This record gives sequence, structure tokens and C-alpha cells, in this order.
Amino acid sequence: MSSTTLAIANNQSYLARGSSVSTGDGTTAILVSPNGAFSCGFYKVATNAFTFSVWFSQSADKTGTANHDTPFNGNGSRIVFEKSGSLDLLDYDGTAVWSTNTAAIHADGATLLDTGSIVIVDQDTDRSWSVLVLKALK
Repeated sequence: MSSTTLAIANNQSYLARGSSVSTGDGTTAILVSPNGAFSCGFYKVATNAFTFSVWFSQSADKTGTANHDTPFNGNGSRIVFEKSGSLDLLDYDGTAVWSTNTAAIHADGATLLDTGSIVIVDQDTDRSWSVLVLKALK
């Protein structure tokens, strides 16, 4: 991982606005739910091919994926929580593969809940927006 701004607050990982995490060589957890049941991050699906996924921490065989039809290149791809408040998955060349499209709300960060849902949070107002809800892990 590189260029990481990953804070641990109340025993849960948090991706802050303005931070970026790049892919590594294998499956990489970026966020972990407070109870440790779920992890979320770069999930390796083939040689140099990744998805942005949520999985059971104890069994990465079961995943829910934001971009299952369009795996991205592992070299230089990254997840970015833009200063505008949007969580974006960018391929190696900067092409957006997936986005929360939440720039209008100017959120502070992203976190993973004990339910396996990724939420965008605004700490000033205690409001949150679900951006990736996994009803059934495959």
C-alpha cells in the first residue's frame, strides 16, 4: 500500500477524505469492520487483475464486489477518497472504474460497518450514506 491515510477510530478503520491507497501484489484489506467480521479492499481475481470487494474476514472465498464485470489492472490502480467527498476506484491510467458519486455531500471519510456495508460519513452532522450494500455475498 502507498499514500495511505488510514485512521483507526473506535476500533474501526476509516479512510479519510484526501487519502489514497494503491494496489499491492495480492488481496489487500483497506477497511475492517469494528467486530472484525468483514474486510474490504483490493481482491485479487487473476494475475494482475483486482476488484474492489467486501469479504468475510475469516473466508475470502465469499465476496461482494463493486466492479465484478470489470476487474482493474493491479499495477498503479488505487482507491481514492477525493477531497470533494467522493470515493473513487481508479485504474492504472486514472480511468474511473467505480465511484460513489458523493462529491455533493462533502463527506469526511468512508468506513465499513459490522453488516458488511461501506458507508460514507460526515462527522460534523453524524450523517452517513450507504454506498455499497451487500445483500448476498457470492
